[in-house]
Amino acid sequence: MNYPIFLSPSGKEYQCIFYAADILGMTGYEWFGFEIAETTSKDILYYGWIDGIEKEFGYFSFIELKGNGAAIYDTPNELANLKPPRGWIKKTDEIDEIINEIDFTVFNQFISEAERDKKMIEDALQKIGNNFWLN
Repeated sequence: MNYPIFLSPSGKEYQCIFYAADILGMTGYEWFGFEIAETTSKDILYYGWIDGIEKEFGYFSFIELKGNGAAIYDTPNELANLKPPRGWIKKTDEIDEIINEIDFTVFNQFISEAERDKKMIEDALQKIGNNFWLN
């Protein structure tokens, strides 16, 4: 089983390898770890998305979160059903298919418009004939 991948509102992909939540309900914060920034013999420092009063990327400590009573999840099985941060979406095969279809549709529309514009220019040049000069 793989770690889940989330798509940010800007469309960038992030693989979630760690999740912590304030289960006591005092802050409602959630921490989504996307990469290990540093490890020591006593702690792991993660870089990821912090979803609370402020929503931002930042660094957070495993020991600090655990010491404050946060629920910790860090295996693919534990994270498999994790919902993405608010405003993000979880990447799935279905999402990939939709994105590919949308990109293909947009590309085809762009090509069609370019061909139409080229045809309009060619028609206009034929009407003007050889007396057309660009200044």
